Formats: sequence, structure tokens, C-alpha cells
Amino acid sequence: MNGVSNSDLTTVGGFPITLTKKTRSVSVLTIDMGAHGKVYLKAFKDLVGVKFDGFHSSDFGDSVGMMGSYENGAHVARDGKTVIEDVNEFGQEWQVLPSGPMLFQTPPTEGECVLPTPATDSSRRLGESISEEAAEIACAKSTAFEQCIYDVIATGDLEAATAGAF
Repeated sequence: MNGVSNSDLTTVGGFPITLTKKTRSVSVLTIDMGAHGKVYLKAFKDLVGVKFDGFHSSDFGDSVGMMGSYENGAHVARDGKTVIEDVNEFGQEWQVLPSGPMLFQTPPTEGECVLPTPATDSSRRLGESISEEAAEIACAKSTAFEQCIYDVIATGDLEAATAGAF
């Protein structure tokens, strides 16, 4: 936390937090916001999942951002109205800008993020390392079956199925 390895974090914004190791490679950080609800952050390798439990739309008002609108998950632009269908365009819309608040130790650079070009090497093509059938077998017990299959194929890692959705 803040550059300190294995730091002892017990609160965030005054709310108590707990860290639970689900498996060797899966950890869940729980932020308990009392009567409002709980926020769960799940980490598996380089993937992070966020779940809000016990909250209501009145807790978030008309907030929007990288997770989409609270009401329906729509990818809404910074203006709070425009819905953006293209995920790359949506990501560019919410890029942290130098003109915005200082959120990180290193200031963001000017200009849009440069998107990677699709891989041309066949050994690096998305989905070629694990078949859909193998992903389906690995994800058979998942409560988020389709998302699990996508994650397994996208990461090329069958272990992603054992990380599980919330």
C-alpha cells in the first residue's frame, strides 16, 4: 500500500477493512460501510473484481465511471448522458487527464492512451491457447458461466476458472 510491501491496512476512509485469502492466488478485501453495505475487491493475478453489496441507488445518485452507471451498468460518458457502446472509446473517455485532480503519485501524460495493435503472431492470438470446450469444462461450477469462459479464454489460464466470480 502506497509503496509499502505487506503494509498493515485496517481502515479506508474510516471504514474497517479485512483481507481474506480464498486460495493461494485469490484474495478478497472487504470494506464494511456499516448500514450502507460492503464493498468487495477480489484480486486474482492481474485481474481485479469489484462488488457492491447492500447498497441502493440513493447511495450513489447519478454517479457514473469506469464501472458504468450504478442503475444499469450502461457505459455513460463524463457528461452523465451519452452512452458509449465501443469499449475502447469508453476507456478513452474516462482516461485520467493532467487537467483533472491529482489521483496518483505520477501525473498522467498528455494525449490519449495508445491502444495496442492486434497481435499478428499466431501464438499470441486471443483464445488460441485454450479451447472453448476446455474453458466450459473448467467453468462448469461457476455461477457466472459465460463471464468465466471469457476470462479463461482471454487470459489463456484455466486457473482463472477457480478464482470464481463473487
